[in-house]
Formats: sequence, C-alpha cells, structure tokens
Amino acid sequence: MEGFISLFLNGCTRLRHFPFGSEKLIRLKYLNLEVCKDIEWLPNVVEQLTALKTLNVYQCSNLKGLPLGLGKLSGLKHLDLEGRIRVKTLPDSIGQFGSLRTLQFNPTIIIVFPDSLGDLTSLRLIQIYDRV
Repeated sequence: MEGFISLFLNGCTRLRHFPFGSEKLIRLKYLNLEVCKDIEWLPNVVEQLTALKTLNVYQCSNLKGLPLGLGKLSGLKHLDLEGRIRVKTLPDSIGQFGSLRTLQFNPTIIIVFPDSLGDLTSLRLIQIYDRV
C-alpha cells in the first residue's frame, strides 16, 4: 500500500474512522472522502500525509472538525469543504498552505474564518456556495 497515490472512499456512508495509518499512505496525493456521512472528525494522521495535493470532504454531513495542524500539508493545492458539513471553524494553520490554489466551502456553515486566510498567496480560486 505504500505505493498508493489516490484513495477514493467516496460514498462509504458507514465509514466512521480513517482506515489506515500514515505509514501506509506516505505517497498519497489525492484523498476523496466525498459523501462519507458518518465521519465526524478527520484524524490527526491526515496531518502526516505531506504529499497530499487534494483533500475532498464534500458532503461529509457529520464532519465537525478539521485537525488543528492541517497546515502541515504545505503542498496541498485543493481543499473542498463544500456541502453539508458541520465544520464551523477553519484552523488557523490554514494560512500555512503555501501551495493552496482552490478553496471551496459553504459560508453558511463555516462561521469563523482565521486571519491567516490572507496568507494564502498561491490561492487563485475561492468557490463559495450558498447552499446547504
């Protein structure tokens, strides 16, 4: 499994816990958890996926929080927080995403935006969806 570069778990509606440790996914570049409705928290192990380029948690309707150290993913280029998620606060470490180019989210869900959002110098596209 050390060779995985993409992991699609989309539609795993009963998935509650991240199924692997970071040592198994060290080369992972794309993580799609779209419509994994039972996931409440992204585990801290996600912070260790330093090769990750895309993180998609679209429609993870029970997702309540992101790891505080998510900014350790300095190579992340695309972050999708759109859909019916319950994350109300973006971690301040989001400003450390030196390579982030696209950010998608619902403004009606996220109510606290960190000042570090202004530090995203590579950001080219913010997609704000006003639908729940």
